[in-house]
Amino acid sequence: MKIGLSKFLSENLSVSLDPDFRSQLFESAVAVKGSVASIARHIGVHPCSVRRWRNGISFPKLTFLKKVADVAGVSEEEVYKNIVSVTAKRKSNAIPFVRELVVDEEFTEWFGLWKGDGCIRKALYDVAFSNEDPELHRFFMRMLQERFGFSKHLFYVSLRVPDSVQVDVQRLRVSWSKELELPLNRVKNYTKPSLGIVADLFASSAALAWLLKALEGPLEKTIEKSSAEIKRAYLRGYYAAEGSVDTRNHGIMISGKNFEELLFISRLLNSIKIQHRFHFYDTFGQIRVVSWQIREFQKLVGFGVNKKRQRALEKLVRSHEQHRLPQELRLAQIYKEATHQKDVTISRLMKRLNLSHERVRGLLHVLVDQRILCVDKRRRSHKFYLVNNIAGTENRHG
Repeated sequence: MKIGLSKFLSENLSVSLDPDFRSQLFESAVAVKGSVASIARHIGVHPCSVRRWRNGISFPKLTFLKKVADVAGVSEEEVYKNIVSVTAKRKSNAIPFVRELVVDEEFTEWFGLWKGDGCIRKALYDVAFSNEDPELHRFFMRMLQERFGFSKHLFYVSLRVPDSVQVDVQRLRVSWSKELELPLNRVKNYTKPSLGIVADLFASSAALAWLLKALEGPLEKTIEKSSAEIKRAYLRGYYAAEGSVDTRNHGIMISGKNFEELLFISRLLNSIKIQHRFHFYDTFGQIRVVSWQIREFQKLVGFGVNKKRQRALEKLVRSHEQHRLPQELRLAQIYKEATHQKDVTISRLMKRLNLSHERVRGLLHVLVDQRILCVDKRRRSHKFYLVNNIAGTENRHG
């Protein structure tokens, strides 16, 4: 699948044209208007600006370039065909103009990775990605270079080192410089409260930031309408950035404050038939893949380029299957517990059967759906009773 990028270019971006086309364009405009000063008055700029654009000294904004093309009788399509690079602030931070973006599984995984741990910084208006794993940073850099023609000299890294960690900062900088193959002067450090050492990777290009901001919404809509492979690739990238393996409760989680993004993840999981639970809290939301779906999650999604979490997932699947009995046997165990006691609770069954909260809760609701158990929700700790026992008690009292 390919997306044309011409319609996503902001008119506030400055563009560089092919030299031959640029000369012909301005010559034609001068021939129509009679002078550079007349062109400048027509589009509302100083004549010096038009001369600098004509000579390739500076880049005109796309909105002004369209006015010049209109004077010269050149179509917008012809202008877009001859754009070489785009920039927003400094000429040195220009990026090549890629006319078509290939949206395949690899790019979609990169996009999911960036949506999980990346952002567009408003202060400097560049593209940022934060993580502690150098492998993810290398993948992020490679995709920007391959798909957007991004120059490596525009990358720089800022290391967040918490106060509580005693570390040789210079050695840390050298290590990251080697990992990402960046000059040492492109790797900085600063102290900030955090849980561990995190590397913030920045792609210093406002033009790239503007382009990604314009592409963000359309790309999500395209992914949601695409094949299952594309959806799985996006989830793979997002979970590589934001996912975690819960070994205690045998589950896979992601949490975040962006409820719209979490709802999008939930819809993608539903579309590939991965069962999960969505919990809303006051300030954040959480999606948990249920324990009996972790093997399916491993098969269809996984953690992609995050090898550390991928190994943790494989270990969890092995551990889970060693202790997992068929559902029929677990239901029989719970029924037996309910017959020997007046009522059962989730916490009591967790201790008796050595199962996670989520697993016990799911099994109990299976029995509730089958009308074998009923639930009393009047207390915080829900109690479950055998339906037959309640019916027998009512008959005796009747």
